[in-house]
Amino acid sequence: MVLTGAGISTESGLPDYRGVWQLKDKSKLYKSLSVNWKKVEPNAGHLALVKLQELKILKFLISQNIDNLHLKSGIHKDIIAELHGNMTLVRCPKCGKKIEQTWDRPSRCECGGLFESSIVKFGDKLPKDELDTSFEHAELADVFMVVGSSLVTKPAGNIPRLAKMKGAKLIIINRGVTTLENFADLRFNEDCSETLSALVKKIIEIKNEQH
Repeated sequence: MVLTGAGISTESGLPDYRGVWQLKDKSKLYKSLSVNWKKVEPNAGHLALVKLQELKILKFLISQNIDNLHLKSGIHKDIIAELHGNMTLVRCPKCGKKIEQTWDRPSRCECGGLFESSIVKFGDKLPKDELDTSFEHAELADVFMVVGSSLVTKPAGNIPRLAKMKGAKLIIINRGVTTLENFADLRFNEDCSETLSALVKKIIEIKNEQH
């Protein structure tokens, strides 16, 4: 199981926008991120996680990012919880259904709810269904890896703590201090994509040796 923060996307040319999603005015949020989002591509870190998915090692991914890079890289939508939303999707607050943000999208969901931006703004609660699912997976995880997050933002920061309490091994890859420094079984204060790529390469070598 993996939780990713802004640090995994900085190597795709995005700023570390931790906290930007908390802006009260969503229009200001978009303007504050002066990035051509369509040109932003997943980096080696995102692709390493896709490889873990293909190897059936990655069971669930929690993202604190709104950049859509995990889905764009090939992560299956049924194994990801985007806790702060996704810039390319709108969400029905009534039933939780998400659809792509396009000019010809319907304004209403089949359930009657009005589609709105999926991005969680300041003061809003995180989507309960995705948060609950994240905690459920954390209780079952045997290994929990944190990538590019200081874990300061709650409740997301509590998810790896729960996994550790339930017996999971905790791996942290992040430049800078996190709130779970004393709980990590493996700690890398290194570049996210480079470290992830090296880890996946080692995992593949071990699996090949076992066959």
